[in-house]
Amino acid sequence: KWFGNNSSLPSSVDGEFGRRSRPNHFVLSLSCHLPVFFPVFLTLVFSGCLCGKKAGGIFIAEGEEFQLSPGQTATLKGKDLKLTFSEVVEDSRCPLYTDCIWEGQVRIKIAVTTPGKLTTLEFIRRGRENGPLVQPFNGWQLSVLSVNPYPEAGKNIKPRDYTVKMLIN
Repeated sequence: KWFGNNSSLPSSVDGEFGRRSRPNHFVLSLSCHLPVFFPVFLTLVFSGCLCGKKAGGIFIAEGEEFQLSPGQTATLKGKDLKLTFSEVVEDSRCPLYTDCIWEGQVRIKIAVTTPGKLTTLEFIRRGRENGPLVQPFNGWQLSVLSVNPYPEAGKNIKPRDYTVKMLIN
């Protein structure tokens, strides 16, 4: 018997073993609805694949300002130098429209990759400082021009929402 004695299901006899078998209605039902469910399935699969994807890499020229999101990499054209915005370590800057005892600071890490070597540089910008933060690296001047967004009272910044504007000379 197949799931009890349901005589309304069609049956066939397997001549070799003499067993009765019933068609698999789940498979038949699924195949009938496949044209409806397949596009939905593809949408779910591909939207899930793209959710955790890091921002794409960019190519930059020397002396050209560029902007990176967390996890994004910039490659200097014609050179074996890559910069990746690794993370915001701290953002304790005094929010706009508030008065603070301390101006706070933002600390970010930039991973610098050269052939066979990975170096992490940390840049610290205090409060509402302006002007570039410059660090020398293998004959290059790496400059952080800004870290955005700037905190505002009552608004939380998600790590993925940060950007850093940089320059290489």
